[in-house]
Amino acid sequence: MPLREAGLTEPIPVVVSSGGFDSTQEELYFYIAAGARRRGYAVLTFDGPGQGIFHRRLDQRAGFPAQAPEGAYMRHDWEAVIRPVLDRLWTYSKANQHLHLGLNRVSIFGESMGAYFALRGAGGPRIKACIAMDGFYDMWDIADSRIPPVFVKAWDRLGDRFFDRVIRSLGRVHFRTRFEFAHARFALGLPTYAQATRAFQKFSLRGDGEQGEYLARVQCPVFVTGAADWAYFPAQGNATRIFEVFNQLHPEMAKLWVTKGVGSSGLQAKVAAISVVHDKTFE
Repeated sequence: MPLREAGLTEPIPVVVSSGGFDSTQEELYFYIAAGARRRGYAVLTFDGPGQGIFHRRLDQRAGFPAQAPEGAYMRHDWEAVIRPVLDRLWTYSKANQHLHLGLNRVSIFGESMGAYFALRGAGGPRIKACIAMDGFYDMWDIADSRIPPVFVKAWDRLGDRFFDRVIRSLGRVHFRTRFEFAHARFALGLPTYAQATRAFQKFSLRGDGEQGEYLARVQCPVFVTGAADWAYFPAQGNATRIFEVFNQLHPEMAKLWVTKGVGSSGLQAKVAAISVVHDKTFE
C-alpha cells in the first residue's frame, strides 16, 4: 500500500510487478514498489512459475527435475500466470473495500525477461497501462545471434548430447555460462541444457500465422525502455522493435526511452540507477 506521506488519492492505482528469469519477490520491492509507494501507488508482487521461493520450495519437495503439476515451471504464455494473479487482486479488493483499490487503474511492470512477461500479461482488458523495461521481442533471435553457425550445424548433426557436453565444458571455466544454462534448466524444469535452450523458441511476441503479432492484443498504453550499454537484450531489435510494432498497431499509444551511461540507467534492467527509473516511470 502507499506510504501515508504520499498523499493518498482514492481510488488507489495498483501496479502489478512481474519478475523475470532469475528475479525474486524480495528484489522486486526495490525495482518498483519502493518508488511507487512514495508516489501514492499500491503494488502487488509475486513469485510465479519458475521464480523465487515458489520454485525453490517445489524443487525441495520433488527433487530435480521435479515431477510437478503442469504449469509449475516458467512458461512463455505468461498471460496464463497473470490472469489468476489479477483474479486474486480482484477478490482481495472486494473483501477489503476499505483499502479503496482502484481496479480500473491497474498497470503491469516488468524488467528484463519480466518486461516480456509484462507485455504478455497486458493483453487482457483489466490492464490499463504497461511498463516494459529492457525486455526482448524474440528470445530465439537473441540466442541465434550468439550461437556460432558452426556450432549450430554440429548440434544438428551430433545431437543434444554434444550440446550438453560443450556447455558443461565451457561452464567449468566461465561462470556466466554455467549460471545461465543451469538456471534455465532449473526454471524450465528440463533435464538437459539443449532442451532448455530449445524451449526458448516459444518466448516470443512475434505470434504465429493464425494469431498474428501478440502485441495486437495489448490495448493499453505501453512505456518501452532499452539499455544501450549492455549486451543481454540490445535496445536495437528489442526495445525498438517492440515500440515500432506496437506503434504500427496502435499509433500514439507507445513511448520509447533508450538510455546510455551507467548513471543514466544505461545498464540492463537499469541496474545502479533505479531511482532514475522511478522518476521517469511515474512522471
